[in-house]
Amino acid sequence: MKETARLIFVELKEHLPFTIFSACLAMIAIGFATVITKDAELPGLGENLFHIFHPLHILASAATTTSMYWKYKKNIILSIIIGAAGSIVICSLSDIIFPFFGGRMLSIDMHFHICIINHPVIIIPFLAVGIAMGFFSPKIIEHSTIYSHSAHILLSTMASLVYLISFGMVDWMQHIGYVFMLLIFVVLIPCCISDIAFPLFFVKNRS
Repeated sequence: MKETARLIFVELKEHLPFTIFSACLAMIAIGFATVITKDAELPGLGENLFHIFHPLHILASAATTTSMYWKYKKNIILSIIIGAAGSIVICSLSDIIFPFFGGRMLSIDMHFHICIINHPVIIIPFLAVGIAMGFFSPKIIEHSTIYSHSAHILLSTMASLVYLISFGMVDWMQHIGYVFMLLIFVVLIPCCISDIAFPLFFVKNRS
């Protein structure tokens, strides 16, 4: 337990600069979209973008989580279960649940939208491909978990921000400082837990 806690702390510290960079990049990208898009069109645009970034986020998360468990335990069934559970549950926390309550804390009327329930046909193919990548990409790409984890953080940041603007916080620029701090929190902690702590929690006897 102490070793896992130490590992989480180290990973949080090492990934904080990249998370801040990803938050800045996401805000710049969505800022341009906000400027060139009429306010009435922004929620629809954001919802379409969310249905791109959220499934891609699940793909990257499933690849990393599956690969991390498979690295220590060669159990195909458990690797699939842990990869699926870790990505679906924790990606929903960072992309949907935390942003939802983050908006509610400002008394904004946020709409609760769970993709795996409302649009399973969108999510499941990305989940399946991500799990498959978790098994095979380490054999093809050296240090593959580093690349998938980096993609995981960037995609999570984009998904969290577009959820905010498409399901309630249309005037997000009026709360830009709050949004910046919220993005760092909702991305950094769930992503590191999903990719590192969650799969290692189920590893008892590492081989």
